[in-house]
Amino acid sequence: MLGTPRSWVSRATGSKTNDFIHETTVHPKMITVGAVWFRPCELPDTGSLWTVYRFFDLDPDFCGRGTGDNLQPVIGMGVAVVSDAILDWVRLFQRSGAAWTWWAWPEELQAKLARKSTGQPLDHAELYQQFESGATPQQIARERNLLLNSVRYVWNKWQRGQPPTDGRRLPVNHRAVEEDIRSGLFTMTEIGHRNKTTRATVWKIKKNAGITI
Repeated sequence: MLGTPRSWVSRATGSKTNDFIHETTVHPKMITVGAVWFRPCELPDTGSLWTVYRFFDLDPDFCGRGTGDNLQPVIGMGVAVVSDAILDWVRLFQRSGAAWTWWAWPEELQAKLARKSTGQPLDHAELYQQFESGATPQQIARERNLLLNSVRYVWNKWQRGQPPTDGRRLPVNHRAVEEDIRSGLFTMTEIGHRNKTTRATVWKIKKNAGITI
């Protein structure tokens, strides 16, 4: 049967439960775009995106259970792309000659890929060392009982070459922010940078302090 690209991962690992996360780094809920091409075909290049492939026979009208004399060889491909890129990838697959396309919104994976977080700040420098040794965010989150999204945040910083931090958020000095606002020398964005906070926080402090200038 055709199924969905997300179900292909479960079929490949022979599991319909969360046990398969120990067999592969690709969780079914990560797959957001998929397509099927009748062979022979030329597939689009997905680059470094997580991609799963399925090789099987399919009836041209996509009906039935994979039996009969009218089956043709196909290649199915499922890709993990972010929400904003889903439509672009669907269109790319269609332009490449896909006979069938599919998409779904990504789902929150914290409860599936990581156990309850300890709540302790992440040591970014330590994680950087693990990334440099070849560890993936999925492996670190699973082995250290951390939330995958939190580890990915640090991984993205490492990929961009940003220096590591200790992961802690220092309290904002409201008095210093108020003084900067009253001085009239800086924009809201500049005040945020000076005090290591966001522009929105600066506006909130200004409103709460009743500053009208």
